Amino acid sequence: MAEHRVRKNNIIYIIPTDELFIKWKNDKAFIDEYGRLMNRKPHRVLKELKHYVTDSEVQENYASPIKDLVRDKMVEYSKYAIDRAGDVFFYAVSYTHLTLPTKRIVVILVVGVTFKKKNKYKYRG
Repeated sequence: MAEHRVRKNNIIYIIPTDELFIKWKNDKAFIDEYGRLMNRKPHRVLKELKHYVTDSEVQENYASPIKDLVRDKMVEYSKYAIDRAGDVFFYAVSYTHLTLPTKRIVVILVVGVTFKKKNKYKYRG
């Protein structure tokens, strides 16, 4: 008596006995969507099966030089876009507080000042 492991839709079902495995192998039984081994005729449950999900990892393959080029350019442009957005967001100075209407009267005085340049060297003649 041996356990048999059967894969269906990335799920591994464990069929506990040789007799049930032979029924499944000869298409006299099937595994339904609830993980039960069902008899085809008469339609009844033979066994609730233990099951687990396979550890299938998705691996990226960048074997093509075109894919590498496109990926590198996308990384480069995304870094530039993130840097630019950071510059605009953090370093942009907003002057909206000077242009919004307020209930207070604000007076801004502008004083004109003239500067005279002094001559360091005086002409003696």
